[in-house]
Amino acid sequence: MSRPIRDTIACLEATGGGRLLADFDDGRSKSFYCRSAALLDLAALESALDAAARKIETGRIPPDDAKTRARILLALLDAAE
Repeated sequence: MSRPIRDTIACLEATGGGRLLADFDDGRSKSFYCRSAALLDLAALESALDAAARKIETGRIPPDDAKTRARILLALLDAAE
């Protein structure tokens, strides 16, 4: 398996430091996240994750508000190129 693919999978997985599923899983968005991970390059994926984390922090979104956290990331991934 090539390094970019391994890095993308690591970013996606809930274990091993992956942020996508661990931090933004609302129980309904996994297929969208998987498609995004497959279609976007790693830099765009990480950029969207960083932007979502900043929005969540500045908006003081609680860690247990999975729906709002997922909605923020979904909008950023949808707008990503």
